[in-house]
Formats: sequence, structure tokens, C-alpha cells
Amino acid sequence: MFREIVIALLDENACFQEVARSRALELGRERALAEDKVLGIKRNYIPFRLILLPNTPDAYDCHKLAEEIRAVAQFKRVSNNQNQALWMRCVQLYWQVRAIRLANLVFPVIPDPLRPDGPLSQILPSQDIENLKLETEADKALYNLLKAGEPLIIDWAKAKGIDWPFQDFQELFIHILKARFKRHWQQEAFSSTFSRIDKKSDKKHYRQGLKFFSDQLEDESLKKKYEQVLMDRGWEGYPLLALRSHKRSQPFDKLWKAYLKTHKAAANLIDDNLHFRKGLPYQTKQTSQKVPIQGKVTDDGYIYWDWT
Repeated sequence: MFREIVIALLDENACFQEVARSRALELGRERALAEDKVLGIKRNYIPFRLILLPNTPDAYDCHKLAEEIRAVAQFKRVSNNQNQALWMRCVQLYWQVRAIRLANLVFPVIPDPLRPDGPLSQILPSQDIENLKLETEADKALYNLLKAGEPLIIDWAKAKGIDWPFQDFQELFIHILKARFKRHWQQEAFSSTFSRIDKKSDKKHYRQGLKFFSDQLEDESLKKKYEQVLMDRGWEGYPLLALRSHKRSQPFDKLWKAYLKTHKAAANLIDDNLHFRKGLPYQTKQTSQKVPIQGKVTDDGYIYWDWT
């Protein structure tokens, strides 16, 4: 006779409840179907990969952080058609994986779920796996910087007459993720014009920003430009401005090096072949023509994209 596995889940009140494994799967399916319904998607089957965490304080912290990161991927709009809905859903599913991988980097309680023999490696495209590794490593570097720099950030804001509206650095971190998600996925991707002109100019702008943090920009006008951009972004930009002057003091020297290294690697996430307009994905053909990418749902519930 087999004993039922009991799993702790975070409920809608941010409290943990213990349920049997079968009930956990049922709740997970109900949640996925409800999230599908919001976007107007109908799937007869929901594929699952159950990831079990140990019963430890760090695992509870890992779970809570993962839920907070997962909740970032919320669209403040309804989908206009099936293709748009499928893309929005794929963004949310991508963030689910990003959430558990990043939370486990912060509170390491299980082996890397993206490892070659891990629970997610068989269902995700290899490029998605590489992208997720790059993004979560960069996210973790930012998290570490904010954690160590919280007192300095608060002091910097106070000197500027800016109120500190967060409970702690982790709440600030989630705020930054939400601000970036809103700008990229809710504004740029839904623009009436294509959100990305070319890979070369995007990478140049991105790398100039990293040079600003590395004190490698000689053009004073560019320095002032990036300072103003960060100020205009509010609490998304304030922390980096506050900690920029501490790059050569401990422990920030190593933390800044990790931040710059991981964000430099993340430049590879800029994909010249993928573009967005009005919330729809397009790919660039050899003729430089941008054509829509069509999404489809398989009988076993997977969403895939036709890149022909």
C-alpha cells in the first residue's frame, strides 16, 4: 500500500495549505484552465511537470518567491484574436519556468530544473532553455546587488527627497521585474509599429548602458542621457544610480562584476528574427519581410509555433 504524498501549496491568501498529491494536480489543472480562460484559450488537456520541493524553511521561501515572480506576467488587456492569446499565454508559461529557476537560484533547494536530465529539459526548446539560463542569471545578479545595497539605496533616496515605498529589497526586486514586463510586453510589444528595428542598434544601445555602469563612457552627454533615463524610470532606475558609485568598495566590487558579466551575456537575448506589432509575433524572412508566426495547440495541450 502506497502512502499519499502531501504537498504544501500557496493559496490566494498567501498562506500555505497542505494537500494530497492528487489534489495538488487537480488544483494546478484548475488554475491553468482559469488562466487560459482569461485569454480565451481552450485546451482539453493540460500537460504538467510536477516539481517537488523539500519540507524546509528555505523551500517555503523558494516557493513564495517563485509565486511572486510568476505573478509578474499579467497582461492588463484582453486578447484580440487566438494568435495573440496564444503568444500571451506562452509568455506566461515562460515566466512560470523563469520563476522556479530564479527562486531556486536564490534559495537553492533542488537541482537545477533546466539541467539536461531535469524535469523541464524534455519539454522546452533548447533555445528557450539557454534564454532562461541567461535571464535568470542576470536576474540573480540584480537580486544580490539589491540585497546588499538596500541600506545605501534607502539613504540615497532620502538624500534626494524620495520616499522608500517598499517593505524590503525583495519587494523592490519584484517591482523592477513588473516595470520591465510592463514596458516590454505590455507597451513595446503592443505598439502599432514594430517594436524592434534591427539587432545591431538594439545591442549597441544595450552595451552603451553597460559601459555607463562600467565608467567606460567618455561622452559626457551620453552619461547625462543614461542618468536621466534611469531617473525617469523611477524605482526601476534609482537603485542602480544609488549603487553605481560603490562599484569599487566591498562587497559591491564582486557584485557589480557579476551584474555586468551576466547582463553582457544577456545581450544575446536580442533576437533579430523576432518582432512584435500589436501584440503579435512576426519573423524576419531572408527578404527582410516580416511575416506573422502562427501558433497552434496540439491534442496533448502543448502550444507550438510554425516558423516556416
